[in-house]
Amino acid sequence: MTEQASKGEPDEPQPVPVTRVGAYAVVVAGDRILLTQLATSTTSAGAWTLPGGGLDHGETPVDAVVREVLEETGHTLVGPRLVDVASAHFVGRSPSGRLEDFHSIRIVYRADVEEVREPEVLDVGGSTSAAAWVPLDRLAQLPLAAWLLPLLARVLDEPALAGVSGEPYGRQHERDDGREDDGHAGAGRRPGG
Repeated sequence: MTEQASKGEPDEPQPVPVTRVGAYAVVVAGDRILLTQLATSTTSAGAWTLPGGGLDHGETPVDAVVREVLEETGHTLVGPRLVDVASAHFVGRSPSGRLEDFHSIRIVYRADVEEVREPEVLDVGGSTSAAAWVPLDRLAQLPLAAWLLPLLARVLDEPALAGVSGEPYGRQHERDDGREDDGHAGAGRRPGG
């Protein structure tokens, strides 16, 4: 028994280990990129990010990214190509308040879509509230997930997108307050999100 417990104070709970593997797509058509906006049920409500989300048990990453893009934008992916893998690790509280030792692995693909048209969120009530084709030169005007611009600077070979800090993708997307800024972290997320 710890000294706190012997005084009648509860021990600090041990964080629950959680690993989340997600697959995301960078889809560019002309001078626009396909993005999704995170719903109020997420930790980063209102932020814009890439379409994609968590793998279902037994699902391959490429099948997950195809499914997620369809659910979140109504678009069918064509020719997904692996371009990046990143990892973030932190301890923090999930949306439900549970203390988690959270490890996020983000698998990123470049892809095209069968037809460029107005996006439509098919998975209503999930982690996505909206989807849109956003001009690349307007990205800095939107509330974006912190990891997005550094990733796009690297994947699209556009260093200016990373902003003035120029920090490499892979570290900058981890937040100082112990929460990942992709909006999908923590308990309470939907299985596919």
